[in-house]
Amino acid sequence: MDTLIDIPWASQDELYAELAKVSNVAALSPQERAVYDENLKQFRDNLAMLEAARQDGREEGREEGREEGLKEGREEGLKEGREERNLEIAHNLIGLDIDDAVIAHSTGLSLDEIQRLRGVK
Repeated sequence: MDTLIDIPWASQDELYAELAKVSNVAALSPQERAVYDENLKQFRDNLAMLEAARQDGREEGREEGREEGLKEGREEGLKEGREERNLEIAHNLIGLDIDDAVIAHSTGLSLDEIQRLRGVK
């Protein structure tokens, strides 16, 4: 049983499975039983820590994904809102018969877009 202490915890899973198959834990001496129980406890604690870390990573990834999606959605909404507002301003300026170059400069629309709004193209 002393070899249980010397084996890295990552490989102990197979060791404990084999131990359960070929031996009766109740037949171990008190000292061997204490070593076995301590190693089994450490192994289970490590598994629990790994699972907790894995879960934390999943939750963090989901949160980052939500934040990124919201940010992209807001940016896209702002962009669409600006484009709609620029078209609305262009329509108003066309109604006032303002020069196309002035409308393009004021709204950021191209001359082709303004002419299309005027119905020229």
